[in-house]
Amino acid sequence: MKGPKLELSELRTELRDKLQGDVPFAFSRWGDGEWIAIRGAPRAQTNADGNHYFPALGKRLKKIAQHKQSYYMGCQWGRLFSLRGKYNQDWVQGDIFHTDSKRSNLKWFLDLLNSKHVLYAANPSLKELPFIDEFVNMGYKDIWPLYTKKLSQLKEALKAVKSPSVCLISAGMAAGVFIDDLWRWNKNITYIDVGSVFEPYAGRLTRGYHKGGFEKIKEGITYLEKISKK
Repeated sequence: MKGPKLELSELRTELRDKLQGDVPFAFSRWGDGEWIAIRGAPRAQTNADGNHYFPALGKRLKKIAQHKQSYYMGCQWGRLFSLRGKYNQDWVQGDIFHTDSKRSNLKWFLDLLNSKHVLYAANPSLKELPFIDEFVNMGYKDIWPLYTKKLSQLKEALKAVKSPSVCLISAGMAAGVFIDDLWRWNKNITYIDVGSVFEPYAGRLTRGYHKGGFEKIKEGITYLEKISKK
């Protein structure tokens, strides 16, 4: 099994250069939850966040994975990582932002977000992060039954923002579908699935690495407060 298409440092440089140069791109993240959904987990089963494995969501994710995408397909180093070999994508390291955060190396991303017009689609606890200009409430879990409504809200919100802009998404397993649909809709905006990376910045330690590596993450929180544009 080959490694990712780009090493972490190369991927970081590429993403940073595109953000600095206002070159739009999309970045999707695929981990255990997405692979379990594709495999067809029972409807009653949930992931670590309490999100159910809806069959229709699994089918959408599988369709996306089966077709070569023109945007970044990030694969997490999870237990089901080997499944990525079944799908013809130029997989990159999906945990780049989380890895940089727990290494106190996320300043490059925070600086860039602070300089951009940012719309964040996430749960309400993240609404007050200082780099946010626009916010769409995605709730805390099971966003999939509301997918059509939330996609319409996102499109309406994005129509109103100035360009170039960055749309960050934290929407669990449905994030990959949001990224795909939004990229097809408007390729003049950058879309990034940032997962749970900003939860500690809002005072929520929802992952093991949030707790175990909080001292390093805290450096990023302090830095964000220092450079805040608000």
